Amino acid sequence: MKKHGFLYRKAYSEILEEKKNFPKDSQTDAHFELLLKELKDFFKKYDSSYPIEDKEVKLRYAAELAEMLPLYEVAYRTYCKFTHGGINAALGQLNKMTDDLDTQFVVRLVFMMLEQLQKHTHAQIPDLQPFRIQLRI
Repeated sequence: MKKHGFLYRKAYSEILEEKKNFPKDSQTDAHFELLLKELKDFFKKYDSSYPIEDKEVKLRYAAELAEMLPLYEVAYRTYCKFTHGGINAALGQLNKMTDDLDTQFVVRLVFMMLEQLQKHTHAQIPDLQPFRIQLRI
């Protein structure tokens, strides 16, 4: 929300990622070009000065804008090894390092996400304080 133009770039990046699941042909290209046109029209409809930049958002950049770079540098770099097929993760060599922290990381990340939704969107998020007390975070 802090970087004007970020939401378009994020949506653009998601569309490019989704496109990878379809055959590489002219029909797919045409379909996704139409999606991008509709996306641009949507943003321009609500703000004619909204910056439209067809540039992918990398996760590190998003973390930096969200002021979550330290979390990215530690948690993401650790847990991405499990999702990106790292050999040490596949062999179970990282289990001792992460097993006790997994739930704590997930709960904290979910709370951070919910707080951002409360702060920057019209999403209906309940009061989180009772949950914080219950979970002692």
